[in-house]
Amino acid sequence: MDKAYFSHWRKDARPCREQNLFIGLCKHVYLLKDGTLKYQKKPLDPRDVGKDLITHFVLLDVDTGIVYGECHTEESRDLAGFFARAWSSKPEHPMRGIPTLLNVPKVALSTEAYREDLARLQQVLSIDIGDLPGGFSAGIHAVKAFDKRVEALVWRCSMDDCAADIHMAQAFSALLSAEACSGMSHTWHEQWADVPSPTGEFFAAVDDLYEARGAWREGAFKFVLDGIPRHHAK
Repeated sequence: MDKAYFSHWRKDARPCREQNLFIGLCKHVYLLKDGTLKYQKKPLDPRDVGKDLITHFVLLDVDTGIVYGECHTEESRDLAGFFARAWSSKPEHPMRGIPTLLNVPKVALSTEAYREDLARLQQVLSIDIGDLPGGFSAGIHAVKAFDKRVEALVWRCSMDDCAADIHMAQAFSALLSAEACSGMSHTWHEQWADVPSPTGEFFAAVDDLYEARGAWREGAFKFVLDGIPRHHAK
């Protein structure tokens, strides 16, 4: 059991008690101009202006080891929509409900767009925002595990003589995230099933944040909320 990955040994452990948010760049997958994803064995250098890098959002439920993550381009980075999807009921992923405590990294508070999204969430939620703990115990394994699943998607598609693109990675967010969860996280699935989804008022408030109302539900991410049609699932 890896205690740095999740903390189910706590007496008060439960789903949605505490979640950690990670924001960073994918280290081995980048974007081509046509939207295709490309794997590079050598870690990517953020200073390389010749490659479009991908930002990942990864949310770790501290007690249960459940992970939910998404890949975003510079244009699609949308923290409010990410949280709404992470906390929605999803057919292919157990995470649902709003945590009591959300720990966020410094970049979320120092970047204007992220800071504004967090402020909007606090206007419609009773949620405490804390600082993401430093070091190994914060759950960096969850980030590495999610990135590995994205890399595996790119590799599997290349073996099938097709190309993975950013829209595919986004559509498969729930499935990739489920594969990235701790090996012991399945023991919590019954407890997750008892967690209530956010209220309709919450979703209505998130819908109102978008010029095209409810846009966070559309596009590739529609498959996260509705499920992947079986003939498309790998």
